[in-house]
Amino acid sequence: MKRLVNTCLLAATATWSFGCTGGDAATESDYDDVAQSLSALVSGGSDPNSQSSDVNAMFDSASVATGTTGIGLSLSTSAEGVFSGDNAGFKFKYTGKCLDVAGVAMEKCGSSAASAQIDVDWEGNLTLPRVSASVSRGGSWTLANLQTDTIQLDGQGDFTLDSSVESAFRRSISSVHVDYKASYDKVLLNRAAHRVTGGQVTYTIKAERKVSGTNKSSDAKFDIDGVLEFGADGNATLTLDGAFEYALNVATGTLVKK
Repeated sequence: MKRLVNTCLLAATATWSFGCTGGDAATESDYDDVAQSLSALVSGGSDPNSQSSDVNAMFDSASVATGTTGIGLSLSTSAEGVFSGDNAGFKFKYTGKCLDVAGVAMEKCGSSAASAQIDVDWEGNLTLPRVSASVSRGGSWTLANLQTDTIQLDGQGDFTLDSSVESAFRRSISSVHVDYKASYDKVLLNRAAHRVTGGQVTYTIKAERKVSGTNKSSDAKFDIDGVLEFGADGNATLTLDGAFEYALNVATGTLVKK
């Protein structure tokens, strides 16, 4: 586990208690639980076609922009150009505005789109082997280079989760409420491989938890900053408060602490 200098961290205690000013101290267990919740959102777990996956939502946005069909998601279109769908208990809505290669606004997004502004909303219940959560999210993404093999995605998003997390690192079960604010920077979508091959997402995280297990139950509220960096192989590294690092296999949802 790599620990870097970060002015937001408080002095470590014997139980690895950290945190930012303005809230309670987050423990190592808290970081692990937040990492598991966030990785479940990014990857959707072990199902590569899961529509609860943030990665698949990115590719579905590209599909909306170019008028093609997203993997595993059937969308209906309203007269106003709003795409909506319902898949495995999740409800989706995508609203798109597109420009052609000359930079002219298109009446309707389609195969000739060169760039797009896509607003995304979805909500539902996520159930994975170690994480179950009620999830709602919204976002506004800008897609560029739609006529190339690699699309660039930038923008903002937010998530709200009420989750139950069975720790992958210790014997405990946590109830966690988490609010994420996300900023997407030069995220690269490889069409052929259906894989994110670059860029990063930064998170401002506000969390509240109650833990039961081998340790004494406790309540706390804390803030965490996170950075998710995608590698060329499609996997990612998640760093929380510059101190806790995790390797995420996006295809399988496997999370390993470094």
